Amino acid sequence: MNDTLIATAMYGFAGTVKELLDSGANIEAKNNDGNTALISARYTYHGDGNIIVKLLQEAAAKRPQQIAAVTGGTKPAVGS
Repeated sequence: MNDTLIATAMYGFAGTVKELLDSGANIEAKNNDGNTALISARYTYHGDGNIIVKLLQEAAAKRPQQIAAVTGGTKPAVGS
């Protein structure tokens, strides 16, 4: 799923990116070149690149809240 998120971000498929994010794709995953979906969307100008950047930024902003929900409101230990 994470490779698909990076590829769909790179090729500008905003609807698929949104579906993958809603399904829990890891927005921090990296491809073989070390690029995340956000980097791929920003620097490859295909399709709905600006919309995808916004979707990924919004998902990243929600991540701390998701971590708190999973850990019962506590911060995870460093390195975990």
